[in-house]
Amino acid sequence: MLNRQGLFLLLSGSNPNRMVGSSGLSISAAGNVSSTKKLVGSSTLSVSTSATASSTKKLSGNADLSITANGSMFARNGNIAGNASLSFTTSASITKLRSLSATSSLAISTTAAISSVKKLSGNADLTITANGTLNSQKMVASATVLDFTASGSLSSIRKISGTSSLQITTAASVSSFKKLTGNSQLSITTSAIIHYPQFMFYHDNTVVAQASGTARQLDLFSLMPVGLWALELSYVDQYGNESTKTPIDVTFAADGHVLTQLREIDSITALPIVAGKISLAITLEDLQTWHRNPTSFEVYDTATQQIIDTLTAPSDGAYITQVTVGPFTHGQTMRLQVRPADANGYGVWSDVPAVVVDALGPVSPVVVT
Repeated sequence: MLNRQGLFLLLSGSNPNRMVGSSGLSISAAGNVSSTKKLVGSSTLSVSTSATASSTKKLSGNADLSITANGSMFARNGNIAGNASLSFTTSASITKLRSLSATSSLAISTTAAISSVKKLSGNADLTITANGTLNSQKMVASATVLDFTASGSLSSIRKISGTSSLQITTAASVSSFKKLTGNSQLSITTSAIIHYPQFMFYHDNTVVAQASGTARQLDLFSLMPVGLWALELSYVDQYGNESTKTPIDVTFAADGHVLTQLREIDSITALPIVAGKISLAITLEDLQTWHRNPTSFEVYDTATQQIIDTLTAPSDGAYITQVTVGPFTHGQTMRLQVRPADANGYGVWSDVPAVVVDALGPVSPVVVT
């Protein structure tokens, strides 16, 4: 009979269902650690492997979670989480499609890439050290410290923020499509350039205002009276490149706010489907009274640097829009961007998670007669 107060497994293969210990779970393997459901310990979870640690559901420990791996650590659909503390050390990549989070503290150290399309978060403390790319749609520490150290790029299309203090040190670029914020202190050290996307408003070739790349309202009451104004608008991306100026007619209300603005994209998910196509789920930001719903979505290929498709947006301003793009070449990794548009202008480009094209589809079963 196994002692559920402390379960120890010495593995050379894998368990297709789950590995669980009510009090503690310790796993040591010279080969892959793999589970299609969960690797979980109610008190502590410790995983050590010289190869891949993989789970399609979750890797979690209610009190402490510690993972050391010489190979990649991958969890596809569930969580990599520890309710008290969470620590990762790996010489390869950490990949997560939902969250890397800890209720109390989160520490991640890697010589390769850390990627999450949802969030990297710690309610108390968050510390990340990476020699490769650190990429997430949301990176946040709710209580005290948010500390990033990276020799590669640091990127987030949602937010990089710390409620008390925020410290970022990197040898490469720091980029955020939404915000880089610290409610008390903000300190950033970098040997490269820090860019924050923004809009530039011109009148008679003079900059009259600048606004965040995700601004929903722009207050020009002190600059312009009520009425219709002919302005020019440009966009500066996260790399410091400014677009050509686009003429726009803007009507200001009595309080100085723009009466209408295009509804922006909040997030995008992508999946390869049959015949070399890619399915996109585009989620718009919450609808406000000043919003115009987009009538189309433009799709941009970062490899060819061209707009490859224009998709029709739902006329009812649906919160989530399902669209399909392609076909593309089998095995090709597509890195796309999408922006909303209507007859009056364009929104902000939003990154689409990289997708490997599948033009072959599932293998047909062998029929035995």
